[in-house]
Parts: sequence; structure tokens; C-alpha cells
Amino acid sequence: MKRWFRVFIISIFALAAVSLVVIQFVQTRRTFSISDNMFNVGVSNAMDEVIKQLNGEVMQTATHPATAFNYKELDSLIAEELLINGIDMHPVVGLYDGTQGSFLYSSNPKLEDRLELSPYRFSFQPIGVVSAGQFFIILHFPDTELFLQRNTKLYTYMSLFLILVIAVMFFISLRTISNQRKLDQMKTEFINNMTHEIKTPIST
Repeated sequence: MKRWFRVFIISIFALAAVSLVVIQFVQTRRTFSISDNMFNVGVSNAMDEVIKQLNGEVMQTATHPATAFNYKELDSLIAEELLINGIDMHPVVGLYDGTQGSFLYSSNPKLEDRLELSPYRFSFQPIGVVSAGQFFIILHFPDTELFLQRNTKLYTYMSLFLILVIAVMFFISLRTISNQRKLDQMKTEFINNMTHEIKTPIST
């Protein structure tokens, strides 16, 4: 096999391998984005149901959400609705008073700073609660990226493994062809030498 042809084949394979890696990266990012959107939709649907249930359970004589319902059951209710919507996670939960700028309840007081910055903020104004305040149920998911990556990393690893297998098989095939070429050259040289050695005595 000529050197220029070997370089050409290796270059084509390298270009194809790089293209596959780039395509896989773009596809992974796209899948991650889709998973993120589905995650947000699932959280939104779960919280709509949670707020609907809370509005039905709140005492009509309550004057403030702090005394309206049992906060100990809030975490389990949210976790249950999230699981129904395909999200097997237990977020940090907080009830935030927007007027006062403080939390009425937090399942993890150490994470209130992150909880306050969380994008998962849902307006909550219980029916029958006499209060001029604006209240929000806020969720914080510490392991959101790990949850989303868990859905995509298996296919990524499989694709990378297949690319690696193809690369190994390609180089094994290339080496086998090269060795066969060398054996053919050695055989040809041997035959030529033997022919020359036989012809020389006859000519003499």
C-alpha cells in the first residue's frame, strides 16, 4: 500500500470520526435541552395540582398561610405529585412571603439563599385566607443536572464506545492489509532472487 494512499485513508477516517463526535455532542446537547424542558413542564404540572389540593384543604377561617395548613405534609405532597409526573426527586421546599421578603417555612433553612434565587417559584394565594400579602411556594432542586444527565449519558457512552470499536477495527484492518502487502513484496523478491540464482548457473 502506497504511503500517500494510507495517509489519505487515515485522514478520511479521522474526519469521519471527528464528525461523529461533533454530531453526538450536538445531539446530546439537544437531548439535554429537551429533557430540561420536559422537567420544567413536569414540575409546573405537579405544582398546579399541589396548589389545587392546598386550596381545597385550607381552612376558610384562616387569616394567614402560616396557620392555614400543616407544613409537615407539604414536602410529601410535592414529592408525590413530582413522582406522578416522572420526577423522582425531593426538592427543598419553602413558602415565601413576598411582601415581608422572608420565608414562612423552609424544609432546609441552610439553603434559603439558593431557594430564594430558584426559578421554580409558584404564586400561592389560598382561597379564604384574609391577607394582603403575596405568597409563593418555591422549590430548589440541588441535583437537577445530575437527574437530566442520567437520562442522556447512557446513550452518549454507547455512542463513544461504538466509535472506539470502529476505530480499533479500522486500524487492525489497516495493519493487516499493510502486513499482507509486505508479505507479497517479500514473496515477489524471493521468487525473483531464486529465478536469478537458477538462471545464472545455466547461463554460465
